[in-house]
Amino acid sequence: MSEEDIENEFDKNHRIKGALYPYDNKKRKECEPQWTKLKAALSDDHIKNIAITSSYDTGKTSFLKSFFKKEYDDSEYKFITIPTFSEKQKDIDEENLEKNVINQLLFSEDPRKFPDSRIDRIHVHSNWWILFIWATLWTLGGLVFSLTSTASTFWNNNADRKGTILGMALIISLWLIYHVVHNSYKLSWNARASLGPVELSGADNKSGIKQSDQNLFILYGDEIKYYFHKSKVKYVILEDMDRFNNIDIFQKLRELNNNINESQILHNKKVVFIYTLSDAIFRDEKIEGETNLVNENKAAENKAKFFDYVVSLMPLDNLNSSEKVFREEIAKYQDVGDLNISDNILLGISLYISDRREIACIIADIDTYLRNLNRVQEELELQLKDEQPDFGDKLFAAMIYKNVYPRDFDNLSKGKSHLGYFLQEVDTLKEYIYNNYEKLEGYSYTQYENNESIANLLEVIWDNYDTFSSDKKLDVKLQNAVKYIKNVNVLRYLLAENLIEGDFYEFISPTQFESLSSPEQITFVQNALARHRSDTDFEINDESATDKIIKMLDAIGIDYNYVYSSSILEKLIQYGDDGSVSQMIEGMSEVGRGATGKDKERFIDNKIRFINKVITWLYDHESEIDDGDFILLGYPMYEYWPEYFVEALKNKDYRPNAIRYALDYFAKDGEIESEYDSSLIGYLIKAGYIDQYEAEIDNSRLSDEDKEIVRKRIKDIAKDVARNQ
Repeated sequence: MSEEDIENEFDKNHRIKGALYPYDNKKRKECEPQWTKLKAALSDDHIKNIAITSSYDTGKTSFLKSFFKKEYDDSEYKFITIPTFSEKQKDIDEENLEKNVINQLLFSEDPRKFPDSRIDRIHVHSNWWILFIWATLWTLGGLVFSLTSTASTFWNNNADRKGTILGMALIISLWLIYHVVHNSYKLSWNARASLGPVELSGADNKSGIKQSDQNLFILYGDEIKYYFHKSKVKYVILEDMDRFNNIDIFQKLRELNNNINESQILHNKKVVFIYTLSDAIFRDEKIEGETNLVNENKAAENKAKFFDYVVSLMPLDNLNSSEKVFREEIAKYQDVGDLNISDNILLGISLYISDRREIACIIADIDTYLRNLNRVQEELELQLKDEQPDFGDKLFAAMIYKNVYPRDFDNLSKGKSHLGYFLQEVDTLKEYIYNNYEKLEGYSYTQYENNESIANLLEVIWDNYDTFSSDKKLDVKLQNAVKYIKNVNVLRYLLAENLIEGDFYEFISPTQFESLSSPEQITFVQNALARHRSDTDFEINDESATDKIIKMLDAIGIDYNYVYSSSILEKLIQYGDDGSVSQMIEGMSEVGRGATGKDKERFIDNKIRFINKVITWLYDHESEIDDGDFILLGYPMYEYWPEYFVEALKNKDYRPNAIRYALDYFAKDGEIESEYDSSLIGYLIKAGYIDQYEAEIDNSRLSDEDKEIVRKRIKDIAKDVARNQ
C-alpha cells in the first residue's frame, strides 16, 4: 500500500476514518461556558472533587481531553478508565475499582522514578545497560590490577596464552553479568496478572491481611501518597464512573482524595479528582416507613454531597435524532456518499440509533464492504444504476443489522440466526396465510393481497399474532424467529421498510455476485442434495442467480428428480438439456402421488399451475428457442405425466395453454405415438371441448397443412369414440 493510499484513510483533521477514540482537538469556543467554568474551578484551592455530568455519548471525554491538552502539561494530569461492559451492579464491586485505580496509578510509571517504593516491579534493562555494567566492572578491575606490582610484567611471558584466557574471561563474564542482572531483579510479588501489568491481591506480606478484610486504598495509602509526591500529576480524571451503578464508590474516592491532600508529604500540593458520569446514577429513594412516597430531592442531595463542583455538559446534537451524526460520518467517505442513502431511511434509523461510536462503526463497515468489491465492480455498478436503485438503502440496513444485533449476525453462519431462519421460511409463512385466508381479514390482509412483500406479510402476522403464535401446526423455530423480530424495534423497522429481503445475503458476504446469495437459495440446494422432494415452486426472479444455481447443481451432480423450480426448468429448456428436463418432470409426477382428498387437489393444482407458467414462458420467448428445444417439455409430459392434459382441460384458467401447446407439439413431433393423442382428443370430445379445440386450431401457429392433419386426426378419433359409446 502506498503512502497516498494510507493518507486517504484519514479525514481532514488527520483522524483515521471510523476511529472510535475520543477527540482531543475541540476548540475552546465550542465548549463554552463549561471550559471557563472548569478552568476557574481548578484554580479554587477548596475544590478537590469535580463532577462532569451529562447524558451518555455527549462528548465528556472529548471535552476533557481537549481541555487538558490545551491548558496543562501532559505530566500534570492522568486519565483513569475503569474497563467494564457489565450493567449489573452485582458483577462490579468496589474492590475492583480500587485495584484498577491503584494499578493505573502505581504500575503505569517508570519504577526508577520511585526509588523508595516498596512495591516490587519488573525492571527493563537494555543490552546497552548490561554492556555498560560489564565494561565498568572490567575497567575498575583493570585500574585496580594496574596498581599491583605484577601489572608491568604481566604480558612479558606467555602473552598469547594469557590473551586467550583473558578473551574467554571477557565472554564468560558478559554471559554471567547478563543473567545476574536479569535474575537479580526478577519479581517475587504478591499479585496476579489482570487489567494492566498487575492485579493487586490486597494482601500485606507482613501482616497477611486478607483482601476482603482490607480497604486497598488504605493498604496502599502510603504508596499512593508517595506517587503524587514524586510525580507531577495534580489532576486525576476518572472516566465513566456511572458504569459501576453504585454511589458508595464516590464516598471511597472522596475519602482517598482527602487523605492525599491532607498528607504532609505532598507539601501543600493540591490533587483534584474529576469524575465523568451520568446524572442517572443518582436516584430518588423511598421515604423510610412509607410505601409509595419517595424523597424527590434525594438524587440532587447526593450529588451535592459527594462533589465540590459540578460542570454540566449540554448535548451538542439533537437528543431525539442522530441524523446529523450519520451525515457527518457519511461525508468522510466518498464511496458511501455516492450511495445516496434515502433521506427518509436515514432519518428513520436516526430515531433508533444515537451512539456516535456505533454510528461510526456502521458507516465504516459500509465503506469496507464497498471497497471489498473491486473484483466485481461491474456487477456492483449494475446493481447501483439499473437493477437495484435501492442498493444503498439495503446495504445500509445490512450493516445496521450487523452492528445492532452482533450475536444474531454471528449465528447466520451457524444456521442459528432468527433473521436467517425467518428469511429462509418466508414461503412457509406465505403458505400459512394462503391456507388461513378466511381468518385473516382487515386492512393488512388487503394490502398483502395487492403486494406480497415481507413488510405486508409481517403486518398480517402482527395483526393476527395470537393466532399465529398459538398454532401448533407451525414450526416452533419459525414462531420463535417471528417472536424475536416482533420484540426488536430496529430490525422490525428495517423489515417494515422492505430493506431486508431475500437478497439480504448479497450485502453481508464479500463474495456476493459469485455464489448463492440468499438463505432461500441455499436451503433450496440443500433440500435437493438431501433428496427432499418439495411441493412448492421455487421461483427465482434474477436470471443470473438461476444460472449460478444450475451451475452449482451440475457441479454437485444433482439428481434433477428432486429439483422443483419453474425458473430452473425454463433455463434447462433454453439450454436444450433434455436429460435434466426429463428428470424434473419425472420427479414432479411423483409429488403428491399418494395424497387423497383436498391434499391431492392442492398438489394437482400446484403442479398444473407450475406447467402453465412454463408454457407461458415458452410462448413469451418462442423467438429465442429452437423448435427442438420448444418440444423438450412435451415428451417427458407424455412419458411420465400424461394426466396433465386431462387435469389442465378441467380448469378454464389452464385450458388454453394446454390445448395450444398440445397442438404445436403434435405438429412439431411427427414421431409421436397415437396412444396418448387418442386419450387426450377422446377426452376433449367426451368432455364437450371439441369446439374450443377447433377454435384453438384456427388460432394456432400451425401451418395450413398441419391444421388439416390435426383436424383429420380429431375426426377419426371422434368417430372411434362415437362407435365405442
